[in-house]
Amino acid sequence: MCNYDGPVDVFEASAAQRSLKLTDPIMQGDDVKRLQVALIKQGFDLGPAGADGFLGKATDDAVRSVQQQKGLTVDGVAGSNTLKALGL
Repeated sequence: MCNYDGPVDVFEASAAQRSLKLTDPIMQGDDVKRLQVALIKQGFDLGPAGADGFLGKATDDAVRSVQQQKGLTVDGVAGSNTLKALGL
């Protein structure tokens, strides 16, 4: 399991949230890092990169797992319902 001990309060939610998903090129930013921190806190292992702010395969897999566990549509898109399920 990957642990994140960095500050969480530096990640402030933006007024307009974008849906986060695996894309080419890879999505990146503080909102991705915030998602990754929440996934890690839920016990998901995002690999050696951890919460690096880049939405790659490990983050996509974790998002899909959360969606399945919470009874949401499993599409890999971290939209409002998935973010809400993660407490974001």
